[in-house]
Amino acid sequence: MIPEALIGFFKDRPSPALAFSGGCDSTYLLYVCRTLKVDVVPYFVRGNFQTLEEEDSVRKICERYGFVPRILYIDILSDGAIASNPPDRCYLCKRQVFSLI
Repeated sequence: MIPEALIGFFKDRPSPALAFSGGCDSTYLLYVCRTLKVDVVPYFVRGNFQTLEEEDSVRKICERYGFVPRILYIDILSDGAIASNPPDRCYLCKRQVFSLI
């Protein structure tokens, strides 16, 4: 069963982008989009910390649900603020990834 709040969310956003990692949360959202017939575009961003195996898994999951992922590449460590490994490195990395999407 899909929560009403999630149905309402996608009703208001009929063609969203989805940052798709292939993990439980993003796979569930992809399933919901297929079930609700939402025209979602799943994006997988492959940087310095994602493997080819993860990319292959993302492609397979998307194919299973009838979507074609957009694969983007980023050299996240080319950003000196991230490469210096500060306490907020995860925030800085996510900001780069979502800006790319």
